[in-house]
Amino acid sequence: MNYKLLIGAILTVIIVATIFYVVASRESPKTYNIGILSANQDLFASSANGFVDEMARLGYLYGENIFYDIQKTNLPVGNESIIKKFIEDNVDLIFVFPTEASLEAKAVVGEKGIPIVFANALIEGTDLVESLQRPGDNVTGVRFPGVEIAARRLELLHELVPEAKRIFIPYLKDYPTMPPQLEALRQAALSLGLTLIDVPFASPQDLQTYLDAKDELSDIGMDAILQPAEPFAAIEAAVEIVSRFAAKHKIAVAGAIMLTGDYSPILINVPDSYEVGELAAHQADKILRGMSAGSLPVVSPESYLTINYRVAQKYGIEVSQGLLNRAEEIIR
Repeated sequence: MNYKLLIGAILTVIIVATIFYVVASRESPKTYNIGILSANQDLFASSANGFVDEMARLGYLYGENIFYDIQKTNLPVGNESIIKKFIEDNVDLIFVFPTEASLEAKAVVGEKGIPIVFANALIEGTDLVESLQRPGDNVTGVRFPGVEIAARRLELLHELVPEAKRIFIPYLKDYPTMPPQLEALRQAALSLGLTLIDVPFASPQDLQTYLDAKDELSDIGMDAILQPAEPFAAIEAAVEIVSRFAAKHKIAVAGAIMLTGDYSPILINVPDSYEVGELAAHQADKILRGMSAGSLPVVSPESYLTINYRVAQKYGIEVSQGLLNRAEEIIR
């Protein structure tokens, strides 16, 4: 047997196979399919934009090595069919927000193995994650820091109107993330010398009825209003009900969204939705590179202060220079 010829033939096969593999790899790069469920377009739409933009900066170029199926709704619940379609299409990852849609995604995906990255989701009082450090169940993401925001919102409201001692807190009845927020608010109120009047409501209409009854009294029973991190603070109809009442009685509101026109909270402190999407992209990148979603710690975003100086002036409320200096945005 001619061993030189045999060795030469083997080397030729190896070289040809290597060249073929390199060429094939270059011609067929790994592509990813991402399902995006934006289930609150009114409040968090820019999270999807931040996610896609940051993924591009990380090297995931749409139409080349990544494709998106972006589904937009304004339904807090009832998005199971969209999630099932993602599963049928065998997406590599699901990016979903906010809280209710994230919980639905976790329930529908179950043990099918598709990683989930959530955003703008309240995790306290829910079973979305096992813990911040090890969320488990192939789920991770960027939380909405509701407990911290609620307490901080009360501190900012107190700084805005230090003479206000009775703080009205309306919220959606039986909403699961409210107990830990109320506990944090009560601790903060105790240190600030404030009295909280926290009242649950089944609907914005019930809230309207309650405030209409207050209008008939010589003492409305509150000096300021705080909207914690829960649905009423994010539903424009509920925010407008609160803001109209506040405008009539010239009392300050601290909340989550600004309204255009003559009725609006005076201050809000919330994370930037676009930035939340950017943070979520980094979680997705780690997962696509091989890390387990359930082992990736949940990220907590920063919150930013916006002051509606125009409304404050209309109510005769003086905003301190110190508060104005700390605001990322001032509406004049």
